[in-house]
Amino acid sequence: MRKRLIHGLLVSAALAIAACETGPSGPGVLPGTVSAAPPQTLGAVVLEVTGSGIEGFEGQAGSRAYGAMVSAANKRYRVVVVGTGQLGFGVKVDDIGGPKPTIEVVSAVDADNTAMSISGMRVSF
Repeated sequence: MRKRLIHGLLVSAALAIAACETGPSGPGVLPGTVSAAPPQTLGAVVLEVTGSGIEGFEGQAGSRAYGAMVSAANKRYRVVVVGTGQLGFGVKVDDIGGPKPTIEVVSAVDADNTAMSISGMRVSF
């Protein structure tokens, strides 16, 4: 009886694990934002984006984004995002279920096109 119970529990656990969904996969866009600490207002940022499966970039939430590969070996891109305030951008990837790219702020200007310190800038997906 005990063996049957253990066997039943193991089969149930295996079925439960097999039924778990790992999340969406396939091509798509990972939305992101860049924001500065108040009272600063962003006008544009230059981002360095590194990761595999990147197919391009797009502006979101009223921002525009322009990107270009700078290192094929490292899968590294430079992206300029232009807008006002919190800047929205999208990273087009071949698998949205894959590892997320890393993003670093390289430089920034405010709404008056004056250079800003990048300390305190937040980038999020």
